[in-house]
Amino acid sequence: MTNRNPELKKDLDAAVQTRKELGENYETALVESFLEKLDDRLDETVERAVDKRLRRRLAEQQLTSCRTGIPS
Repeated sequence: MTNRNPELKKDLDAAVQTRKELGENYETALVESFLEKLDDRLDETVERAVDKRLRRRLAEQQLTSCRTGIPS
């Protein structure tokens, strides 16, 4: 795992350590909990990327309308 998301690595390490301490009876719950956190982080990342792209597109449209005198 790279250092791109140290908090995610910390969460995974905690889940693995908890699994060691609690045993296999809790494995499914621990994996599901970690996957929920991962899913939430992926959603946040995608949402930020989409917002950034939309803001860029809007700025480009506004710039084009200013140059051509055509309202967007």
